[in-house]
Amino acid sequence: MAFALPHPMGLNPHDDLALRAFAQHLARALLAGPWTPMAMRARLRRALGLARGDASPDWLRQLVRQLHAQPPFALPTQPRRRKAASAATGPVPGSAHVQTVADAVARCPAFRRAWSTAPAHAPWRIKGFFLPPPPPKPAAIAKLQPFVRELPPLAQVGDIAAWLELEPGQLDWLANCQDRPAPHPKLAHYRAHWLPKGQGGLPRLIEAPKARLKQIQRRILQELLAPIPLHNAAHGGVRGRSALSHAQAHAGMPVLLKFDLRDFFPSIRAARIHAIFACLGHTPAVCRVLTALVTTRTAHGVLRTAPLTAPSQSAPCGAGTGPSLAVQQAQLRQLYGQRHLPQGAPSSTLLANLAAARLDMRLAAAAAALQGRYTRYVDDLAISLPQLPRAQLLRMQRLVRRIVHEEGFVLNEAKCGLYTASQAHYLTGICINAHPNLPRAAYDQLKAILHQCVLHGPSSQNRDGHSDFRAHLQGRIAWCRSLNPARAAKLQRLFERIDWQG
Repeated sequence: MAFALPHPMGLNPHDDLALRAFAQHLARALLAGPWTPMAMRARLRRALGLARGDASPDWLRQLVRQLHAQPPFALPTQPRRRKAASAATGPVPGSAHVQTVADAVARCPAFRRAWSTAPAHAPWRIKGFFLPPPPPKPAAIAKLQPFVRELPPLAQVGDIAAWLELEPGQLDWLANCQDRPAPHPKLAHYRAHWLPKGQGGLPRLIEAPKARLKQIQRRILQELLAPIPLHNAAHGGVRGRSALSHAQAHAGMPVLLKFDLRDFFPSIRAARIHAIFACLGHTPAVCRVLTALVTTRTAHGVLRTAPLTAPSQSAPCGAGTGPSLAVQQAQLRQLYGQRHLPQGAPSSTLLANLAAARLDMRLAAAAAALQGRYTRYVDDLAISLPQLPRAQLLRMQRLVRRIVHEEGFVLNEAKCGLYTASQAHYLTGICINAHPNLPRAAYDQLKAILHQCVLHGPSSQNRDGHSDFRAHLQGRIAWCRSLNPARAAKLQRLFERIDWQG
């Protein structure tokens, strides 16, 4: 069994790196089930996102014929209990052959001809990301011991309802596996609001579950997911780690590489979450319901309210003015119109860390090979390295881009950068050139706000309308205290001079 993850990854047909990445995805699709022509064609069609009525391209049919006639590896044998059944299903090769099959795909003449003649303005797209089949329950849980305690006995969907103390009808309504649209916005399970467009991306949608669903997601988090060990590089949403620990790991290093994952939470589709639950040994039916409880599909009415910005009409011809409103709407529908991790749910950060575990493993190994360090704080990736030739640093940048690409994520190039020892190094708003420290600009800004509060009263400075401005300022001072206690003491003295009664 395999899980197809739609994701909008366009590949430049004139890039050899893209060809190898495309062949890797096709190889995973080919190896995700029986090695028979019909099954192989069906999985490749899913990977390419072909609809039921679409004809298969000629190169696809020729590729399947070539690989089936001359397998690039030895097919495992099966006991012949029934000759007809064996012929119908065929042996299932192992996932260890991915690179072998990818090399065979890349060498196929029909595939290479089609790739080389594809127009540059119409890149090939992978729309189905295949994961290896989950191991059976005893093996899966044995791998996680001694980290995973006794899991709730969820053998069937009815057991989920009993565990969550719900009626079957209530569970069906909350999970909404059929993606039925809510008849009225008040009956939706999530409260949605938009944040303005960030640097180089679309507006960000915050989807906060309502009380009953939030309680269920917290229980899934605490009793099913929390015991699973995470990669040491993950610092966001992990007990005992924080933005400060993420920055501390790179303090004093001469070179800093920064990367940002675009649309991190919504880019993690339901198929990846399904695979996580499957690796805990749950049945497909149970995985489907658990996945539905922690993912969502955004209603079209919410997408229509996105604060999109039209490209500037006064910019000179050829200037990068950004996509049109129609293109932005299409991008939002593609991103949020399928089941995804909602940013704002209590279970989403841990699930995102689990979904990115292989990415963390590969990037940590790449950094360690150059005596460097790698950490990730949610969607912010950081690699610090010793002083190396610039050509080697650029190769590392290309390697990171390739790994991120192969793991199904997309980089926000506007937030990526290479910083040498002569430049300021900032991570999550912390200066880390010598040791973690409060940036001078942030200190001066907060000091000015506190000074104006002393002179003119706190209401004159609450420009963002914080409901508890006093607690907001105390929180900012506490953050300063964790980085620079001496400067925080000066800010605290200013804070104590504010007249909160006036």
